[in-house]
Amino acid sequence: MSKNNKKRRRRQDHGTEVTSDISCTRAAKKRKKGGRVGVLELDKQPHPAEFTHLVLSQYFPCLKTLREHLLSSLPSTSRIRRRKIAAVGDRVDDKDGAANKTLEAALAHLLDSTIVAASEERAALSDGRWEQWANFSQRGDESYVTLSDGVTKALFCQSEIVSFVIWSLFEREKKCGGWPRHLLCDGFSRGPASRANGYIGLAAADAVPGIFVTQPNPRVKALKSSPWPELLSMLGQAGEKMMIDLLLDHSIFVKVPTGNENYYQLTGRPITNLEPITATKPRDPSKVHGGQKSAVEIVFVRSRMLYSRAALNARGAVHFGLRHIHVLNRYPAVSDTEKVRKGGDGEPGDVARQEEMRGNTIHCMMYLFPRQFGLHNAFTSVVDHTQTSQRFQDYTLREEEIQQKYKGLSPGHVSIPKRLRGAPFHLVEKMQILHRRCSYSALLKHYCPVSPTDDIVASLRDGATRDQHALILDLATPAAHVSAYCQAVLSRLVPDKFWGDGQTRVANKQVFLKHVHHFVKLRRFETMNLHELSQGLKINQIEWLAPPELACQKASQSDRRKRVEIFQEFLYYLFDSILIPLIRSNFYVTESNTNRSQLFFFRHDVWRQVAEPFMAVLKASMYEEINTGEAQRILASRDLNFSQVRLLPKGSSMRPITNLRRRTLAQGSKKTLGASINTILGPAHTMLKYEKTKDPSRLGSAIFSVGDIYSRLKAFKERVGTSSRRFYFAKVDVKAAFDTIPQSAVLQLISDIPTHGQYNLIKHVEVERATGDPCAPGKLAKRWRSYARGIGDHVTFMDVLATQIARNKNNAVYFESVFQKVHSTIDLMNLITSHIRQNLVRIGKKFYRQKNGIPQGSILSSLLCNYFYADLERKKLSFLQSDDCLLLRLIDDFLLITLDVSKAKQFVQVMHAGVPEYGVTVNPSKSLVNFDLACQEVKVPKPGPGRSIGFPYCGTLISCSSLDVSKDRRDLAAPRALTVDFSRHQGSNFQRKVLNAFKIQSHLMFFDSTHNSRRTVMANLFGALAETARKMWAYARAMPLGRRPRTHVVLQTVATLIDVAYALLASRSRRDRFPGYQCGISKKLVKWLSLHAFRRVLAKRQAGYGQVLSWLDTEIRKLNVKGKLPACNV
Repeated sequence: MSKNNKKRRRRQDHGTEVTSDISCTRAAKKRKKGGRVGVLELDKQPHPAEFTHLVLSQYFPCLKTLREHLLSSLPSTSRIRRRKIAAVGDRVDDKDGAANKTLEAALAHLLDSTIVAASEERAALSDGRWEQWANFSQRGDESYVTLSDGVTKALFCQSEIVSFVIWSLFEREKKCGGWPRHLLCDGFSRGPASRANGYIGLAAADAVPGIFVTQPNPRVKALKSSPWPELLSMLGQAGEKMMIDLLLDHSIFVKVPTGNENYYQLTGRPITNLEPITATKPRDPSKVHGGQKSAVEIVFVRSRMLYSRAALNARGAVHFGLRHIHVLNRYPAVSDTEKVRKGGDGEPGDVARQEEMRGNTIHCMMYLFPRQFGLHNAFTSVVDHTQTSQRFQDYTLREEEIQQKYKGLSPGHVSIPKRLRGAPFHLVEKMQILHRRCSYSALLKHYCPVSPTDDIVASLRDGATRDQHALILDLATPAAHVSAYCQAVLSRLVPDKFWGDGQTRVANKQVFLKHVHHFVKLRRFETMNLHELSQGLKINQIEWLAPPELACQKASQSDRRKRVEIFQEFLYYLFDSILIPLIRSNFYVTESNTNRSQLFFFRHDVWRQVAEPFMAVLKASMYEEINTGEAQRILASRDLNFSQVRLLPKGSSMRPITNLRRRTLAQGSKKTLGASINTILGPAHTMLKYEKTKDPSRLGSAIFSVGDIYSRLKAFKERVGTSSRRFYFAKVDVKAAFDTIPQSAVLQLISDIPTHGQYNLIKHVEVERATGDPCAPGKLAKRWRSYARGIGDHVTFMDVLATQIARNKNNAVYFESVFQKVHSTIDLMNLITSHIRQNLVRIGKKFYRQKNGIPQGSILSSLLCNYFYADLERKKLSFLQSDDCLLLRLIDDFLLITLDVSKAKQFVQVMHAGVPEYGVTVNPSKSLVNFDLACQEVKVPKPGPGRSIGFPYCGTLISCSSLDVSKDRRDLAAPRALTVDFSRHQGSNFQRKVLNAFKIQSHLMFFDSTHNSRRTVMANLFGALAETARKMWAYARAMPLGRRPRTHVVLQTVATLIDVAYALLASRSRRDRFPGYQCGISKKLVKWLSLHAFRRVLAKRQAGYGQVLSWLDTEIRKLNVKGKLPACNV
């Protein structure tokens, strides 16, 4: 094999390493020595292995490299052409000029790195295609003629082929009356009406009959440019037909030079318009019913329980029970008092009462069984996302929909569906009566009692509490009490006949109440679907579901489906329209500052007592009240809407949270939701990101994630060394940074950031795996993102993709929109000014304007803060701008590492003294140094004995002697941070969770042997594996008893983790993506540490893990490694 051929083979084989980072493999074609493939040998070589990709393989059944596709498409008689294409890149003659070598390399790269994807829907679309091409090009049939004018003729012919493909796509859709959903057609339009907005003076090669350009399409330009014409010239007689078929029937993906297996879609239908192959496979015919959603797809929207406002009665006290707008309150059962007032039995008044009662019951039935009445429902209807941002609509109010469907009919005259007549009607009627008799308030007092809170609230208000960090959370009602209350209400509200008769009733009701308890106990991000709710219920034995004439007969398949359909509607209503509103109307449900995954339930009367004092302080310190008229005038003059503030428990205090991602009602609309504040601010944020990338020096010492510490610290260590050096550390934290930044000062500073008068904003699509683990197939995330480009900046999307977007991405697919939106700098600055100076919030029914600081929760806040504090560094901390100092700042958290103790002391003294013009006030209790220092006669704290191995900063520990980095594992709370998946595929979900638990700890800074010592790397790895083992144990413990992983699943998970851990830390792809990174640990050592980490964790929790521990001991003995384990907190 020639030297060049070996090089090219090595380039191809570079992508065949099987690691968790490298999920795409391609079998390189084997060739015989000599570099050239003989004609007979080429014909006899086996069919090449198909290319696989984590994302593309879910959309396309067949993926090939462009070289493989062309070789398989060429006629068997074109042996010379096949040999030429197979040999591209094998040999570069020394006599060839530099231009030929460059072209040869470009062609080889195109053939081997470009992916051709074919779908199963390649019907006979080529009929008449060649005749259309002959007419379009105004040439006869030249399929037997080779291109004789070289590259010049090929360049013209390739351009003409691309134009024909665009014309053909439009003609194909013309028959259907649609617009071609194809990437090559973006920026083109049919008809002369578009010429006014189009580009004038196009080249003749770009002209397509009847098609006009409205926006330049970079993909079309790329296909008409080198090396595509040169490739066409190599294809010979069949070249034109092959190129037309390639562009019309296939999707082409070009590899992005950075990241790992990232691709750019060049042609074909946008990948966002395609359905995954797994989703398009037909299900069992007995389970397919039109557009109906399956029970697994119907997930209850638990987020509706959160952050609700209390309903008040006329006296201003909290009203418990279902809200007054609930259908059971708006259409109640007519009481005996009303019967006496309207007349006795047999009198005209009694008839009117019965008619009213019947109408109320039918109205309630429309809410319980909307699908049977032909109303909007969760099973068959499409969600209108202009009215909700949730997966399913809120059905609290249906009056407008009912009036539109039954115009002129009173509820009593609406025809009841046949399957709901008789017993179902009377059961719903009884539910109305039971609702009227149910004492929600008395049940709440019984199951969720509260102790007197006056003393607690007073102590919170006066700040007298000390060492009571969980005092506010102590006022929350335990979830078990909330569950008992909900079960008691539902037991009294739902007639027992709904669950069946006899033992069936007892069993079904018990199973249902267990599901209620499970639903209430779920963590914040855990979900429950209708399929889970239906498990264990005996539907066939419930009498009211059967037609009266078939009550004693065995149900047919269609009757069985109908019974399940009706009962699932009933179950969905109980959870979605009774249980969730019941929790919402009686409890304020929230997470806490320390427990983001756990939910806490506060009775509304208790929450009001606790929250009102904090809200009063917040109104006085941060906001100023404005009248409603002025607020409406401000809102009408701009696109930005108002926001809302909620309080988050934080120890013995509260933290204000403003959600600017929430969509609110559009101005002048009662239904339609407008864009969120952060969405409207998107163009300004994209412009600031562009300027940040263009000139990062203006951000000073800012870092944007904890991972950014690694590169700064490593460069500093290489610059100063560590031998015989002492490093001085100083950390300070700015108190309430966002709330204290002067508005005028930050606006003046930001006005100097833009460097262009106008900016082009281009959107692009990013499709990647929702999780980076191969155990979770089918989960894809599709996101539209934007990037900015200054007017006059001619950088292409591929350049941005390679240098910024895809650098640290794995297995992602991209394409950009050709439509660009131009924003002037003046408009963007006016938007930022309005956002900062006129930030309106609504608290209750009143409007307030933020008078100090910048808005929290804003997409702009972090960048504004970074630019502002970078200016502080330049003007107040300029003495730190030397090689012996490293200053890091994550938003408002400063860390200084220096060799000069005087600079460290000066830094702390300057910050503690405060910087009024920047609104900077330091929190002394959060300051930290590793040397003796007193500021204003107060001693600055040092790290505690528990952190003697390093200096703590943003969840990491930095060694004060060697600058080694490790994770701060002192405050770990694995069980509280879990999110358990209770759906199907428990084994694969369990393994995915365990692998991801390690993956999120596998950052470079902990395992880079060129920065950390071997001992530190081993300690970091052992700590990460031990924490993964703790999370595995906690996850398994949180699962139901009957669904916990078996021993073989645990063993397989541990074995897989060992392989994944080594692949993540020592893979070639990681070394290629991050030059300078090395992890000098062998796979044997990784396995030894892994086994010991799981052994140490599970030895303290042996119940159910006896066989696992025996296996671990056996594997440890087999390794026969002698050494001391690193210290670790487990």
